[in-house]
Amino acid sequence: MKGKFRLFSLWRQVHEEKRVDVSTTAAVKKHTYISRILRFSVTFVGGFVVLTGLISYVFFATPWAMFRLYKAMELVRTQYAGTVAQKKLFDGLLSGAVASLGDRHSTYMNAEDLAAFKQQIGASYAGVGVVIGKNNDGAVVIQMLLDTETPSPAQQAHLRKGDCITAINGVSAAQDSLETIAEKIRGPLGSKVVLTIVRDGVSRQVTLVRQNLQIKMVKGRMIPHSEVAYIRIYGFSENSARDFTQVYASLRKQGMKKLILDLRNNPGGLVEEAVGVATNFVPKNSTIISFTTTGGKQQRFKAAGTDRTLPIAVLINRQSASASEIIAGDIQDLHLGKVFGTRSYGKGTVQNMYELSSQQAIKLTIAKYHTSSGREIDGTGIIPDQAVPEHSQAVVDETFDAALQWLDPTYKKSGTVTAIPLD
Repeated sequence: MKGKFRLFSLWRQVHEEKRVDVSTTAAVKKHTYISRILRFSVTFVGGFVVLTGLISYVFFATPWAMFRLYKAMELVRTQYAGTVAQKKLFDGLLSGAVASLGDRHSTYMNAEDLAAFKQQIGASYAGVGVVIGKNNDGAVVIQMLLDTETPSPAQQAHLRKGDCITAINGVSAAQDSLETIAEKIRGPLGSKVVLTIVRDGVSRQVTLVRQNLQIKMVKGRMIPHSEVAYIRIYGFSENSARDFTQVYASLRKQGMKKLILDLRNNPGGLVEEAVGVATNFVPKNSTIISFTTTGGKQQRFKAAGTDRTLPIAVLINRQSASASEIIAGDIQDLHLGKVFGTRSYGKGTVQNMYELSSQQAIKLTIAKYHTSSGREIDGTGIIPDQAVPEHSQAVVDETFDAALQWLDPTYKKSGTVTAIPLD
């Protein structure tokens, strides 16, 4: 029995020692696990701090910028006396960052802005068929009714050039920019917009149904009893160069030896179309436009050109922008003619849109462009060789008359110079 007892005691001792060893091992493993977690946490936090500092330095030239940004956002969120809408706060942060560039063409677009922008360039975007501007008193007026394939809503409502627009959908337009007013007038296909129109001191409301409009971008004709032709380009959209070339060739056959090129209220458009238009009347291998990219790289667009150049009078106004300014500037640079009217808009940059998400985007200026001689026009525009003030209520088109007098000083019709032939 003693042997058995000793054997049991020995087994118990070993078993208890094993249990102690197991417990000790578990405790050691637990301690090691906690230590690893602590080391990982310290490493992660330290790495995050260092990474944040590096990002801050790369983007803001100081390692503390991101921390100050976090602090500012937290202070606004927790200490502001009013209600804080976090989404609006974030939109404001991004909007302010882009606005700080001081570039009127670079903008941040939130969900609503992005939706409107996509609608504008999509098939469902529609308008009423007017071109707007501001008169000498700063009032918003209809400068022109667009020439469309079918009657536009504006034509059907018998709106006229010179009508003053004082409100849109019952909201005053007095403080809005022309771009904002244009955006409010345009909208989804089939939707309605109510314009408050003032004519001869009488105010009335006109309800228009927005339509997809097929605009005739190029129109032209010979001036009666002369060798002067008149061509108007409403915009440099797809096929504008083709249409211009057809009209130009037709007028050549009819005896055109001088040209009045009307680019008033032309907002610009595709660079390739502007080059295609210019190739009809500029010397061979002429540089029409050149870009300077962010990296300083230049890209030139040249026109095939022609040997059969002719004197050209170009008409511009404050609403002439982008590609239309390039054409007007090239006429000056290449000494092909003179520019008449008022200083143009001054849009000499190229924008690209970058989507941050499905509901946010940034429209950013990526390049500046130049005329044939290398002139930058952004912010300055094209200054006419002969300034002619524009009057929205004028019966006679003084800018057209001045251009025709320059091209053909002997031209007279019933004792006075003719008015513009297409409007």
